[in-house]
Amino acid sequence: MIYFIGTILFYLLGKRKFNPFSHLINITFLLYIPWLMSLTIFPIPIDSRLIQSFIETNTEARNSFIPLQTISMSISGAIEQGYFSGFIKGILGNIIMMIPLGFYLPFIKPKLNSFRNILIVGIIAATSIEITQKVISLVIGASYRSFDVDDIILNTIGVLLGSIALRFINPIVKRLKDDIEDNHSETITS
Repeated sequence: MIYFIGTILFYLLGKRKFNPFSHLINITFLLYIPWLMSLTIFPIPIDSRLIQSFIETNTEARNSFIPLQTISMSISGAIEQGYFSGFIKGILGNIIMMIPLGFYLPFIKPKLNSFRNILIVGIIAATSIEITQKVISLVIGASYRSFDVDDIILNTIGVLLGSIALRFINPIVKRLKDDIEDNHSETITS
């Protein structure tokens, strides 16, 4: 809502030219962020009985600070016991949920278009999510989400894959951008 109000004010004041493609990117990115937060941070358990239940039943999330430990356990569980839901959620889910970030970054901040910059932002974003989960767990007194170094690795891979995907489909995206802007220009001139 704030984005829409700010955008309208900028146009009414003549500070900015309307760019429909840019707004499409901004709006979809603003929809992506709450979705990502709903997967990684929320819901936060605030009911004291639920928190106490986590502690008493020993169902608190387990932290993992050893690189590749959780990944290898997920892969071996999928191969040996046919436990594919853990593999899909644990490995593929952590990669897939961060692909849009790698896709959006060059649009939102063109300076971030290099592999190095995308990698750095991916590591920072993934680490921020894990640290936020750990801090919230400390505040509520129970680990409702785990801090897992493998999540940082997988999330960063997802960001990099999003950036790589954009490079492959960039000609299509540029054509779409040009079409949207041309249609908008024709609408204004007619």
